[in-house]
This record gives sequence, C-alpha cells and structure tokens, in this order.
Amino acid sequence: MNYTDEQIADYLELAAEVGITRAMRTLGYPKSWASGQKWVQRAGIEVPIDTIKAIAKAHHDWYTTEDMLVVAQEGISRVHMELQSTNLTPDEHKKMSEAFQKYANTWLLLQGKANNINEHRSTDSTDVELMNLLNDELSKNAQLDMEATQSLD
Repeated sequence: MNYTDEQIADYLELAAEVGITRAMRTLGYPKSWASGQKWVQRAGIEVPIDTIKAIAKAHHDWYTTEDMLVVAQEGISRVHMELQSTNLTPDEHKKMSEAFQKYANTWLLLQGKANNINEHRSTDSTDVELMNLLNDELSKNAQLDMEATQSLD
C-alpha cells in the first residue's frame, strides 16, 4: 500500500513520541513493523524502543525459551486488556481472541504442555452405512437442483 507524505509525516511525529509499535497501533498503519522502522531510518529520527524489544536488544537473543516466554506473557497480557474493552467491534474481538489463542499456544508449547494428537481411525459397517446415506442424499439434492434449473429454462 502506498502512503502519502502527510501520512508518513504523521506517523513519524507520533513514533518519535511513543515508539514504532504504539504509533502503528494508534494510526492503524503501516501494516508491518519493518515498514515503520524503514521510515524512521530514512527520516533519521530516533524513536523510543518498546520495552520487550529493548530487553531483546540488550541480550541480542530472541531464541531462548525464557525470552520467548516473556514475549508470550506480555502478548497474553496485552490481548487480555484489549478484550476487556467493551467497545470492540465483532471483527476486532475475533482478531484479539485469535491473537490470544496464538500467544496461549506458544506459551503451552514452550512450557512443554502442548498436545500432540495422533488419531488412528478404523472404518466399521456403521461408517460405511453413514457414507452411503450421505452420498444418497447428495445425489438426491443434485438431482433436485438439476430439475429446478431445467424447469427455469
């Protein structure tokens, strides 16, 4: 997406005060942190670094389990706070719920509590009968659709 010079200037002004991520959340653009960072670098301005990013930068290591747990915990906390808001649209609520689920899954995975489900299914006579019944109904519906289409012609 292309942004106007005015939009970029507004973003840079806000980012200089509150940081890249908060400016993105407030304005709703740009869509990626990397774009915001690129704009900041091109403009040659200094922005406050988000707390989590500052911790990661200080350690130069995002890959230890402890650091990822900090990130997941912070994400869960932020999403939980947003979900407490009563003025979320249904779409915003769905997105927040999905984000919460992703952070929670990451947390469980890092804690070694994630579930790995392996199913082994066998087919018995009931399954075969159900499949035949479903196929018969699908055929009847297809036939009815064809007859309805022909009657319209």
